[in-house]
Amino acid sequence: MTHDDDLRTTARELYAGPLVDFVSVRSARAKEAGGALAASIKALRKPSIAAWVVNVFARERPDELAEALQLAQELRDAQADLDAASLAALGRERRLLTRSLAEHAAQLATARGEKVTSGTMDAVQQTIGAAFFDE
Repeated sequence: MTHDDDLRTTARELYAGPLVDFVSVRSARAKEAGGALAASIKALRKPSIAAWVVNVFARERPDELAEALQLAQELRDAQADLDAASLAALGRERRLLTRSLAEHAAQLATARGEKVTSGTMDAVQQTIGAAFFDE
């Protein structure tokens, strides 16, 4: 395995694991790896709770996330066609889907023992919402 492959594997493990264990697991993996890989692992930043919630959701519920990505493409197509009626309808659908996906993501996080505050929910919704506008 290459340095980049090892780093990606370690990053996936860190970002999907319990947030409370991030620093200790990162330190252990860096110690095991040694050398340049250790430095790269140590450079991985602990995510915010909102980013962690979205990471877990993306990993655990890829089908639901794919639904959002499909809607995002439809929105871009409607915008390119300057289709105001479709944009309005798709915009409403986007808001409902964003809220639903954020609620599902929060449920996953809560099931893993994380507390999801209203501020975190807002940040999760903003992160998911941003995916609609940035391919």
